[in-house]
Amino acid sequence: MVGELYPAQLAARDVATLAALVPLRHVVIEASSLSSEHADVVRALLTNDEVNFANTVVSLVGAYNRPAPPSPLTVWSYDGTRLVSGELVLSPGRVEASDAGELTYFE
Repeated sequence: MVGELYPAQLAARDVATLAALVPLRHVVIEASSLSSEHADVVRALLTNDEVNFANTVVSLVGAYNRPAPPSPLTVWSYDGTRLVSGELVLSPGRVEASDAGELTYFE
């Protein structure tokens, strides 16, 4: 979960590192508030380009987060009930329970 103690900038660094080690296709950003704004920060920092970006959680000028992941990632925000990535919105569907926990399928 991103927030004051683990900002989106660090999450973006960690996601880029992880993507270099294992094949990732999707990343879900959860925050106690403003999850879509935190997801926007992560999305902006997953490129090789200079980042000049500002929203309600951060202002970045001349920032870099290199290298970018080897393949494009879809960054989702999770607001506690649904997943959002741009115009795509997924709502919870089927839930499976097991001894390991719950698995929720989004549609």
